[in-house]
Formats: sequence, structure tokens, C-alpha cells
Amino acid sequence: MVTDAEQWNIGKWGVPKENTACPSCGFQYGTYKRKVCLNCQECSKCCQCDKKEHVDASIAVPIILDNE
Repeated sequence: MVTDAEQWNIGKWGVPKENTACPSCGFQYGTYKRKVCLNCQECSKCCQCDKKEHVDASIAVPIILDNE
């Protein structure tokens, strides 16, 4: 039997991992202590935008979730 956590892939913040993961590499925000760019919503390793605005995942996740 599949549990809810496995079915929805609930991550550290209690929401589906897709909502709190880098769209490029797929790692959840904060993995390997990477920061999050608020402009492109990619992790600091994947970010290639001109206007980089990197913040900690604990700050970025609530902002990103509120904007969805």
C-alpha cells in the first residue's frame, strides 16, 4: 500500500516536492545548502538569469508558495 507521503512526495515543507524543487535539476530547495533565485525560481547552481537574487530556501519557499 502506498502512503500519502509517497504518493504526493511530500517534502520538508509539507507540500508536493514539485512546488519546492528547482525546475532545472529537480533537487528540493536547500539541498546541498543551495540558495534560491527569486527571479527564475531555480537553485543557485542552475540559475543563469541576469538579475540574480539568491536567498535561503527557508525565506524563498513561503514567497514562492504564496505566489502560486
